[in-house]
Amino acid sequence: MTGHAHRSPRPPGYWRLGLLALACAACLSAGEAQADPPETTTPESAAPSLPEVTVEAQREREQLQRKVDTYVSAAMVHPSDESMSRWDMPICLLVAGLPADRGEFILTRVSAIATQAGAPLDKNAGCHANFFVVVTATPDVLLKKWRARDPAMFNTTRGAGGIDTFLRSSRPVRVWYNADWGGSTGASPLSMIGGVSASSTINNAPTTQNYDGGSRLKWSGVRQIESVLVVVDTTRLKDARIGALADYVAMVGLADVRLDADYGPAPTILRLFSNSQTDRPDALSDWDQALLRALYTTNQQSQMQLSEMRTSVMKTLSP
Repeated sequence: MTGHAHRSPRPPGYWRLGLLALACAACLSAGEAQADPPETTTPESAAPSLPEVTVEAQREREQLQRKVDTYVSAAMVHPSDESMSRWDMPICLLVAGLPADRGEFILTRVSAIATQAGAPLDKNAGCHANFFVVVTATPDVLLKKWRARDPAMFNTTRGAGGIDTFLRSSRPVRVWYNADWGGSTGASPLSMIGGVSASSTINNAPTTQNYDGGSRLKWSGVRQIESVLVVVDTTRLKDARIGALADYVAMVGLADVRLDADYGPAPTILRLFSNSQTDRPDALSDWDQALLRALYTTNQQSQMQLSEMRTSVMKTLSP
C-alpha cells in the first residue's frame, strides 16, 4: 500500500482569515510609518536665513551709526533752547603774524574748506575782515592790549564769564565766537593785529530771522556768527605742520565746536593737539568735512537740525 501524509482538513474561511491577517499587518506597518514621519519643512513654514555677509554688513552699519552719533553730538555746541550757530553773513578772512607765503597758504586753504562746506564767502578785495587768524608768540600780552584799545571786542550776550577763560587760556589755538540773534553792534573787530591794521567796524549784514508763527518744530530766529577770532600761540604748537594747522583753524572757525569733548573713535582734526601721538591727524578728515557740510546744508531753523546732521554725516560716510 502506498503511504500518504495525513493532512488535517482546513476550516471554512481559512483563506479569508489569512488574507485579513496579512491586510492588518500591512495596515499596522503603514500606521507605524505614518506615526513617526521624517522631519521636513516646507518653504512656506521655514524661517528665512540671512546670508552671513548681510548680517555682518548690518552690524557694521549699526556700529558706524553709533560712532557718527557720538562724534556729531560731542563736537557741536547745540544749546537745548536755541539754534546752533553758523556763518550766514559772508566770511572775510584776515591772517596776520606770518610771512606772506604762509599767511596766503592758510587763507587759501580755509577759503577752500569754507567753499566745500557751503559757508558763504565775501569775494570782494576790500571786504571788512570778520574771520581773524592771528599768529603770535605773546598772545596774552597782545590780547590784553587789544581789549584795552577796544573794550567791545567781545560779545557778551551769553555772559562775560567766558572772556577771562579765553584771555587766560593755555591752548595752542584759542578761539572766540561773536554770535548773536541779529546784527548786534556789541562786538567790533580788532582795530590792530600784530601791527597790521584791520577794519575798525564790522560789516553787519542782516541776520536771518524768519518768524513762522510760533511753530514748535522751528526756531523763531537763528544765531549767526558775526565774527571769529582764532589766536595761535607759536610757543605751544609742538610739531604741528602748517597744513594741519590751517585745517584746524578752518574747523574751529567755521563751526562752534567743543574743543575738550570725547569724540569717540571718530578720526577728526580736532585731536590735533591731543596728548596721544597715535590719534593726532595730519589733515581734515572725511568725518570733519561731512560735519561741516551737514552744518551748512541742513535747515538751521529746524529744532531737529542736530538729528538731520547725524543723518547727513551717516549718508556721506556710508559705503
